[in-house]
Amino acid sequence: MIHIEELVELASQLVAAQTGVSLNYIHKVTLRESLRENKKTYAKLAEENKYSESYIKFTVAPRLWYLLSQALGEKVNKMNLATLLEQRLEQFAPQDNPQTLKTTAAMPTVELTTQRYVIESPEGQVPLASELYIERSTIEQICYQEILQPRAFIRIFAPRKMGKTSLIARILDYGNSQNYHTVRLSLYHAGTQVFEKSDRFLRWFCTNVTQQLGLESRVNDYWDEDMGALVNSTIYFQGYLLKELSHPIVLALDGVDQ
Repeated sequence: MIHIEELVELASQLVAAQTGVSLNYIHKVTLRESLRENKKTYAKLAEENKYSESYIKFTVAPRLWYLLSQALGEKVNKMNLATLLEQRLEQFAPQDNPQTLKTTAAMPTVELTTQRYVIESPEGQVPLASELYIERSTIEQICYQEILQPRAFIRIFAPRKMGKTSLIARILDYGNSQNYHTVRLSLYHAGTQVFEKSDRFLRWFCTNVTQQLGLESRVNDYWDEDMGALVNSTIYFQGYLLKELSHPIVLALDGVDQ
């Protein structure tokens, strides 16, 4: 019988070779448990590893199955995972001596690690599956749970190059997994003239949100100079944008110190 750890190691190498992505800790935990005969539930995995069940179920697991499907060249799920990995492992074992299967489990290492990898730049946002991102499970989980609450507000404060922008990307990715509408505005990209007057800034703000939501801009229809910019933007959101949305919206602002 093939040891589970051999299959986990093989899967990790295949994913790295075929996709350039390294499985992280919680991916390997989920993979390992999916190979067991008596599998733990996502709720149990989440409890034991200090994650939320929804994060395991809607973010970690789908990402894992996607990466494995890419690596193995066919659709992977809990039912066929073990079979597919065992078949792939047998391809690397000598055919004339089945007893050497276990000792040759690491054979793919030589072939698979000859693949060329693209070294990521540590500047700016790192990809969602990047090894450069340092996951702070408590912080991520608080953010993921918070955006599920109506009218939630999260303020992320840290020095430069601490991963704020990358954390925002992961919060929005989790929002997408919940079928939320997501909008991300970087105030670093706004021209200096945008900040000269509150009216100009809020028109820019409303226009950009509208565009990212894929809606027709109706800013001019809702803008009344006699009402003031704050009232205008509030009416625009309440009277138009939010009424057009079928699900909650997560709005992320990067660079608010601008």
